[in-house]
Amino acid sequence: AAVEKTAPNDANGVLSRCEERKGTVIPMTTKKTTKRKWTSLIAACLAVMLLGGGGLFYQRANAVASVVSLDVNPSLEINVNKDGKVIEVIARNEDAEQVISGLDFSGCSLDVAVYALVGSMYSKSYLSEMSNSVLIDVETNDANKEQLEQSVKAQIDSAMKNNNVVPNVIVSRQSDNAEENKQTTDLVATYDLSVAKARLVVQILRSAPDG
Repeated sequence: AAVEKTAPNDANGVLSRCEERKGTVIPMTTKKTTKRKWTSLIAACLAVMLLGGGGLFYQRANAVASVVSLDVNPSLEINVNKDGKVIEVIARNEDAEQVISGLDFSGCSLDVAVYALVGSMYSKSYLSEMSNSVLIDVETNDANKEQLEQSVKAQIDSAMKNNNVVPNVIVSRQSDNAEENKQTTDLVATYDLSVAKARLVVQILRSAPDG
């Protein structure tokens, strides 16, 4: 009896007050959660787009579109991207390592790289009035292959004439003969020659009297 008097049965009143709080508090919580959810989703999508776009840009900038070979005795290969920028210059032998020592060609144009390489070969006595031949080869899927060859040849001519050397530029091109191309590929793999030198060797051998 004492408990009943000190704690009256007011269940209906308590429940009615709970309903009132439920009606004011719960909708506010739900609204904030939804807003936070959409904000997080949008931020995640933007991050993916930015990372994806950056990745595609990086791949394009570092994808090799053309390979230009320069051979004197130093044997060099220049990897170029679609925009005509140098990705890297590869030394194919020890003499070529001397030519590119201390030089950084990454990001420069192909024309600048060719001019600088010819100048370096001249300064290190690989090119001179008595040794003035440069063998070039251009590997590319670009429709303007001949234009690219002419651009490389023009830079070599300019660099050599600047050093009072009469240039003798020989352009190597892929043969239409499947057997000859296979022999070239085999020479490159076996002797680690540049494509241009391998083609020249094959052409000389095939032009010999005994074939």
